[in-house]
Amino acid sequence: MTRNARRRLFYALLALFFVFGTGVVLYAQGWRFDFSTGKFGEVGAIYIRSFPDYASITLNGKPIRSQVGFLSPGTLISGLFPKNYEVGLSAPGYKPWTEKATVAPMLVTEFKYAVLVPQNATGTASGTKAIVLALQSSTRALASTTIAARSLALSKGNLLAGSTTLANDVRSFSVSADGTMVAALEHKSVEIFSFTDSSAYERFNLPDIADIKQLVWYRDDEHLFVAYPNSISFLDLADVGLMNFATVASASSFEAYDRDLNILYVLQQKKLEQYQFPD
Repeated sequence: MTRNARRRLFYALLALFFVFGTGVVLYAQGWRFDFSTGKFGEVGAIYIRSFPDYASITLNGKPIRSQVGFLSPGTLISGLFPKNYEVGLSAPGYKPWTEKATVAPMLVTEFKYAVLVPQNATGTASGTKAIVLALQSSTRALASTTIAARSLALSKGNLLAGSTTLANDVRSFSVSADGTMVAALEHKSVEIFSFTDSSAYERFNLPDIADIKQLVWYRDDEHLFVAYPNSISFLDLADVGLMNFATVASASSFEAYDRDLNILYVLQQKKLEQYQFPD
């Protein structure tokens, strides 16, 4: 091989090294080639943890392999170009779950509390048991509340935390079991306040809000049971668009919720039915 040939080979390999090395660095930094646009761009990801954990996952209608296992309670869908996606969950015995996800460059959009609602009642219970459960649940909730939550009071439609007015036009309120959040049921909306994080505020304009009788916190403090006169619905506090505002039980009234067993008890056609939510 001549000197010129060796020189050309050296420079060719050097150029290949720089091109390959640059590609590796860009790939590691989250850059991918988008064949739909013909351009390079930074990618993001979606992380989802479902309850039950064996729920099937789809992204824009296409199946996604679950990564749930000993080391991971959820699934990370990576390498997604920035745009809007639709995430779906389904499992036998549960109502389907769907949510919109906006992916941004180099960021992970998280759904850490995707709870599926049971389709049907899982059994019946005695009225005495439900009353006991209600009393126990109330006692545990009161015992675990923070000083801030204990200072709450409702005066002439104003929800007061000490001398501070949190909300107006309030009919009733419910404090989370850990005492860090309060849900205010108003005549026109439901407002969520946090005593530990001022940015954790949500406002929901729920359907038929004037008919809502009661708000009850779910065990993860990320959902609420919404009790209407003849039905109970399930509200995800991360679901601003109310895509998963599902009816748990129709033609029924709320009786009790056992946080430990994660069972909702409702009175349905003069029978005390129980709905087992996923752990």
